[in-house]
Amino acid sequence: MNLLTTFDLLILMLYFGIIIWIGMHFARSQKSSEGYFATKKKIPGWIVALSMFAATLSCFTFIGFPGWTYRHDLQIILREYMAIIAVIICTLFAIRIYRSVVKISVFEYLEARFGYFARFYSSFGMIIGAPIGIGLLLYILCLALHGLTGISMILLILVIGVLTLIYTMWGGIEGCIYTEAIHGAMFIGSGLITLLYLLFFSSPQGPAEILEVAHQGGRLRIIDPTFNLHEPTLYMFIWVGFFSFLGSFGGSPHMVQRYLIAPSHKEANLTTWLSLLCCLITWAVFMSIGVLLWAFYQMHPDRLALPDMEPDAIFPYFMGHELPTGIAGLILAGLLASGLSGISSGLNSISACVQSDFYDRLVKNKDPRHRLVVSKTIVLVLGTLATFVALLLTLWEGGVMKFAADIIASIISPLLAGGLLAIFILGLGTRRTSRRGMNAGIIAGILFSLWAITTNPASPLGAITAPYLSFLPAYNIHMWWLAGLSSLFVVIFSYLLSLMIDPGWLAPKELTIYGHAIWGGCKDAAAPGSPAPGEVSLPATSGQQTRVDQNNGSGS
Repeated sequence: MNLLTTFDLLILMLYFGIIIWIGMHFARSQKSSEGYFATKKKIPGWIVALSMFAATLSCFTFIGFPGWTYRHDLQIILREYMAIIAVIICTLFAIRIYRSVVKISVFEYLEARFGYFARFYSSFGMIIGAPIGIGLLLYILCLALHGLTGISMILLILVIGVLTLIYTMWGGIEGCIYTEAIHGAMFIGSGLITLLYLLFFSSPQGPAEILEVAHQGGRLRIIDPTFNLHEPTLYMFIWVGFFSFLGSFGGSPHMVQRYLIAPSHKEANLTTWLSLLCCLITWAVFMSIGVLLWAFYQMHPDRLALPDMEPDAIFPYFMGHELPTGIAGLILAGLLASGLSGISSGLNSISACVQSDFYDRLVKNKDPRHRLVVSKTIVLVLGTLATFVALLLTLWEGGVMKFAADIIASIISPLLAGGLLAIFILGLGTRRTSRRGMNAGIIAGILFSLWAITTNPASPLGAITAPYLSFLPAYNIHMWWLAGLSSLFVVIFSYLLSLMIDPGWLAPKELTIYGHAIWGGCKDAAAPGSPAPGEVSLPATSGQQTRVDQNNGSGS
């Protein structure tokens, strides 16, 4: 059933037209893969901030957060607000180092610090998981559109997948930055419009009535001190949020791409904080929307067609049935923005990793035009794979949120990238962690994650394998704890092993916080008179360790 008017659909067509035009516009100035993935042009800081903001969020925020708070309460907001701690750490320490060492791919830093195996493992894990994660975003976006328009899911996936692929492939990083800025503005604007409508126009008595209903129903609760290792609780949200956002702001390819675009270290920090402020507002807005939707349908139960409707379908249902003509089109454009920003930024940043970390090592053709064609081809291949994953998800019977929790959070994340955060923590924060210790820790982390995944009956794989592994101690707590535990295990194991097998060795100071930290050290690579990002001269021992002088403790 099509719940949108012709005017709403015209707004969507105009929105898509602007996005496609931007991609075509920036395609004209591309001369090399370096410009395609990491532009040297000066882009206004507020544009980069909106791009970082849009790349951090996705249609999970637009659909998943209102659905979660509609069913539960506001405690999950504590998970998202752990991003504040992650950004403090990254702006104090990590961004300066990346701007000195990285040219295109963040994993260049890992090779400089620990050698190629660390770079290969980290980049490979990201690349394998990317089409699945991007395909999931595309599927969620099309699922919401299907509920509003009645158009076939397969047709929606193909059309939106192809259109997004076109502007991402043509526009490169510059096109992504400017389109994501538009996505970000639409995202936060549509959320604020919906929130204001629910507060001031959904109840004759104004905000007080709907807020009182939400309060009486317990939906405004933020802190519940109950501790339970087997259920989502306050403590799990804090744990998961800290490790998730430390990994996102501290080592994800799309965030580091945007750190490099800023003309100076100071502006990189400012844009990161501005993007975080937008995120904090948006998270609060969309979680509040879920709470108010619950209160609205408690006050008007006759307006809900199915009393047992899935929570993830509530917000799209509200858009189609309650919002006035025109406003529904704007909100739907915001929904499109939430999905397209995650898809385009993921395709561009992961494609940069494929080219920098693998293709350029195997093929030594330095012709700029050739490498630019290869760059666009990689985007095309990854986008096609992601679209194929979205099509396969139409056959998945367990529901999209179950797929995200079971397959991505419980298997792919801890197994392929569970040690990624640990590598960045040890690389940036220690000098005594050696290459051999880190490589052994990566392998140990994979084995640790395999043990947890295969012995926990709550895991999709464990449901099959756990009965055959009953002779092993079982991982019997909630799977959402696993990614953080895996990272912590690798940090401790790698550091202690490095002290044992490589005593008396130090990493080059320039590759750690001790050479770039706020209390002193190397200059900002983007400062006047300094090399541009990615052009800093590394010490000859890059990727190795320097021996400690046992007499005075200094590196030699």
